[in-house]
Amino acid sequence: MKTDKDLAGILIQGTDELGYITSCLTKGNLATTADKFAVGCILTDSNSGVIYRNSGTVAVPVWGAIENSIVRAYVPTADGTGTGAITPGTQIATVTSANANHWVTLPAPVVGTLITLVSTNTTGYEIRTSAPATVGINGGVGANAESAIAGAAGTMVQLLCVSDTNWIAWSRVAAGTLAVVQVAAAA
Repeated sequence: MKTDKDLAGILIQGTDELGYITSCLTKGNLATTADKFAVGCILTDSNSGVIYRNSGTVAVPVWGAIENSIVRAYVPTADGTGTGAITPGTQIATVTSANANHWVTLPAPVVGTLITLVSTNTTGYEIRTSAPATVGINGGVGANAESAIAGAAGTMVQLLCVSDTNWIAWSRVAAGTLAVVQVAAAA
């Protein structure tokens, strides 16, 4: 991740073509520094788990918490149920993992659904679809097929449902670079 000398405590995950910050991670600092944050910038507070969006301007950022009905917190589990089951309607989720072998389970596929997962700690986790034998991630299917996500606070994974049988997934890693998520494979 990148930093900016004018933004103490902010880790920059992504910028637009003009250099304005589009996504970042903080530990409680809701910076209002002018000419740094793009309109619509997503700021995740790793202390509280709250995700904010800049609804102001580039010159005057205004941080508003994103409606809780679309932002949810998940903890991967050994069987992907309970706190590991991503509910339909989730758009943005924080993921706090205690075990790299535990997973979150995606909801049943609905074409056009986009889910963003943001890691809040340094323990990795895995992602499975609602029916791994028939619904894939990046084309990978099979009994108990899953995609591993490396542990790094602030890692963002996005999954887009493109058919009744597949989600495509990509991530932004620590340096802000774009990467393809591992094709789901049997555990």
